[in-house]
Amino acid sequence: MADIEGIMRDLDWQLEWLEATGPSNFKDSAAKLGVEVRSTDVPAALVAHFVHLLEQGRDEAFAHVFEEFLDGLEVGTRPSVLTKPILKHLHECLERDEVDSPEPVTKLGDPPSGSPSLFDEPPEPPVSRIVDRTQSRKLFSGKELVRVIATATTYQNETARNQYDKIATDLGKIGPYRDFGFAPDVLSALDKLAEDLPNFSAVIEHIADAINLAITSQRPLVLDPILIVSEPGIGKSYFVNRLHEVLGVPSARLSFDNLQLGGSLAGAEPIWSTSQPGIVFTTMAASHHLSPIISLDEIDKASMHHAYGDPLSPLHTLLEPESARYFTDGCFPLPIDVSHIIWIATANRRDRLDPPLASRFLSFKLSRPTPSQRRVITSSVVTALLRDYDGMAFTDEVIDRIGEFSPRRQRQLLTSALARARRCGESRVSLGLLTEVINRTDLDQRPGKTLGFGVKD
Repeated sequence: MADIEGIMRDLDWQLEWLEATGPSNFKDSAAKLGVEVRSTDVPAALVAHFVHLLEQGRDEAFAHVFEEFLDGLEVGTRPSVLTKPILKHLHECLERDEVDSPEPVTKLGDPPSGSPSLFDEPPEPPVSRIVDRTQSRKLFSGKELVRVIATATTYQNETARNQYDKIATDLGKIGPYRDFGFAPDVLSALDKLAEDLPNFSAVIEHIADAINLAITSQRPLVLDPILIVSEPGIGKSYFVNRLHEVLGVPSARLSFDNLQLGGSLAGAEPIWSTSQPGIVFTTMAASHHLSPIISLDEIDKASMHHAYGDPLSPLHTLLEPESARYFTDGCFPLPIDVSHIIWIATANRRDRLDPPLASRFLSFKLSRPTPSQRRVITSSVVTALLRDYDGMAFTDEVIDRIGEFSPRRQRQLLTSALARARRCGESRVSLGLLTEVINRTDLDQRPGKTLGFGVKD
């Protein structure tokens, strides 16, 4: 019943959509089927009863009752527009299940044999292993989505109306629920990451503590926004990329060194054809997880542009837990819960930030890694790289020389050196080959120029 279980997980959301569209007889239709709604959440109560039939193995009763329920709904003036897709999807699921299962399954539309008693002592919702929401939370309300879609008709701009329609269609496909759980080995993976990047160990421990609390409490992650303050070239971008891999959550990046548009974070009102939702909404809408990583690079370099406003101003709302639960994008004003985002900002100087904004971050002052830390970082980069190129190796002189660069630059140069060695028919990268690769790049090699971790060339 895997296919049926999948659609039942999203059924309460689809019924919520139907209810929000304005059927006057939603609760009455349930009552006619013998469904006793004991709560104000009619969709949840209905799902609990439908699931009760499935768990009892009464597929025929389920198919008949569910189709009868949808047929009896009065949803606006065109009920089939909303109900037919649900019926079609369920019909396809049942047909696939019929092929895989030795037990006969009645298709939707076929009358059940006999007259079974449909609801004996219906359970109180929530009831079922099938509708398992223990590791997910709602990002938005179906009723609010219907309300927002209705506002599209007020826009004169056809491009804006089409954009609304596309966003609504995409949200309808993915639904409102987002997972908040993490892989069982995430804490050990974070410990390994702290070993690989010792100069980031304090930041990683802070994240690991919060994730451990979320896992043991079986609740979504609550993590103070992080501000990493350091000189350039210590590997901040490399750290964020590794964290993204370890946590297994989506990530997005916004750089403020040349950013002027205030709508980049929180969107702009769709009165122009070029208006788009901001990075927060688009990331959350497409994400499968409630806690994606959003990195804000060099926020101390954000500039104020009189025509578009301060690009950092949305952060005053986004980083405040209470207001973040009801964040609305300027382009698509659907209230969504963004209070569980993993925020990681970087800056060279904290004192350049507006004090009220700076107070919303938990700041970590990172120094250049020590020689021993650089060796550990380089070792992790080399190990990861050699996993992709079996049979290749680096000399100790190469490891010593490459440690002067940032992790990102290390990987670039070592990859080029591997390619050069392979082309020369060698399986071991020598210092001469690495130097050749360094010298042919456009990296400024003037004497005294600071490279990577701040080591003088």
